[in-house]
Amino acid sequence: MINKTYDYVDLTFNNFISKVFITLSLGLFITAITSFATFSFLIKDPMLFSLVPFAVILQIGITLFFSFRLNKMKVITAKICFALYSILTGITFSTLLVSFDITTLAYCFLITASVFISMAIIGYRLGANFLSFGPYLYAGIFGMVIITILNIFIKSNGISTFLLYGGVILFLGFIAYDVNKIKEFYYLESNVESRDKIMIYGAFILYLDFVNLFIRILRIFGRGGRGRK
Repeated sequence: MINKTYDYVDLTFNNFISKVFITLSLGLFITAITSFATFSFLIKDPMLFSLVPFAVILQIGITLFFSFRLNKMKVITAKICFALYSILTGITFSTLLVSFDITTLAYCFLITASVFISMAIIGYRLGANFLSFGPYLYAGIFGMVIITILNIFIKSNGISTFLLYGGVILFLGFIAYDVNKIKEFYYLESNVESRDKIMIYGAFILYLDFVNLFIRILRIFGRGGRGRK
């Protein structure tokens, strides 16, 4: 019978979670390459900036499709969705190369990677303890969305700062929570194909955590960074 706390060491799961983080790393690599490639085109033709909003819309569509169709899609479809999302994120992130120099981006990426790995380890070691925080984390996301919408009209710098730091704390929590959620999904499924899809989806949700954390850290530490002229 499966131990619901999942606190024991399972070599099979360790191999599985390693694949999750390798897939996550590949997604980030694809995003980085796409960002630099897209930026090179943006320099030649600034009109291409108008395509960025369409990339954002497609990202939302893929996220919804991935979330609601995971059980019915094939493994190859899940891989394509993740790869496509990584490419689209690279397209939208190319605009960051306009506002921030490479040093600032690299510095913030290293900070993000460091805290991400730390929280992933903490979440992995503490086991199912973080799963109980799920409702509070999602409530926090909902609250931040509402406050963000309100601040469009209020335009308060104080609220903007609160949203930045609050977002960092929130996504740090999501990293630990999602690692445990992936672990729970893994033990609930014994089918090889289902576990392969969980592996890709797990990489996807951790990718979202990383990207959201990176954006907020960049906005915090990049305020004093040298912008491109």
